[in-house]
Amino acid sequence: MVKKTERLPRGELEALVMGVLWDHEEPLTPGDVHDLIERPHPLAYTTVMTILVRLWHKGLAEREAKGRAFAYHPVYTRDEWAAGRMQEFLAEVGDRSAALSHFVSSMNGKELGQLRKILDRRRR
Repeated sequence: MVKKTERLPRGELEALVMGVLWDHEEPLTPGDVHDLIERPHPLAYTTVMTILVRLWHKGLAEREAKGRAFAYHPVYTRDEWAAGRMQEFLAEVGDRSAALSHFVSSMNGKELGQLRKILDRRRR
């Protein structure tokens, strides 16, 4: 009996594919990405290709011809992408201040210290 795999939300699929792109300096073809994805149940090649094209359309990945395929590489660093995702999440909440307050209250001492340094630099 074949076990049905769980579907990941599109955002998680995109994060999975972006993670593979970030972990490799050279541009990767859909076949390369497909072979490198580590999951209990690998994604179909067509799913990987669809996600890469979506990332390209969104401006999150660039592509270049490589033989008969395209090879993709990220436009933004992992940190820049995470900051963008945080902005997207904040844009969706009703009370940004409350969301930020909850986020900050979940930080440990080291993270709070880093945030203080960043805010101090920004004030200058």
